[in-house]
Amino acid sequence: MQLPVELGEATAPSLLDGALALALSTGAPLRLVGPLNGADAAVVMAAARIGDAERLDATRTALSRTGPVELALGHARAGVHVLDLREDGAVPRALWALSWPLALLGRPSELRHRQRWISAA
Repeated sequence: MQLPVELGEATAPSLLDGALALALSTGAPLRLVGPLNGADAAVVMAAARIGDAERLDATRTALSRTGPVELALGHARAGVHVLDLREDGAVPRALWALSWPLALLGRPSELRHRQRWISAA
């Protein structure tokens, strides 16, 4: 059993992103304090999609809880990953945090961002 990557309350975004990258690279669980909102939650959900798509609903529910949360993201999976990130600042954070766990796999992978424009008519 791997030791978890532990974060405290109100973790700085750069520390959260680095912890996500480390957890995806090693398969270690991630411990943090919820709830997470905005770009923080979006980047964690993107990591969950790259790690283990079967646990998305459980991850979403865990992020909305108040108090300690442990997430088992699994290892990063090679392939084409399409991210839909709408929160301010989430795109560069996700690209930074998720690209190197995929690069360590040694197999072809892509991160794509899908942008949806909403027009106010």
